[in-house]
Amino acid sequence: MSVVKRDGKWRLEKKKEGVYLITERRENVAKAITSDYEPEGMMNDERSSLSLEVREVKDFKGAKEVFNQYVTGERSTGLI
Repeated sequence: MSVVKRDGKWRLEKKKEGVYLITERRENVAKAITSDYEPEGMMNDERSSLSLEVREVKDFKGAKEVFNQYVTGERSTGLI
């Protein structure tokens, strides 16, 4: 994983192509999945997560917008 954006205690980390983790103090808080993501099978689908909010977005710009919502406390649901 690599950090692609930081803001104080928050990080946007690229897990793999099309999958970004939003972390607060190194604890996973949410996932943003872009249209670049290709599942490796039903058991390995990044969209199925019981412990994290998963947000589907169009592209990396959408992942950054979701990240910024967490940083500013303006979380919403839906497609970006």
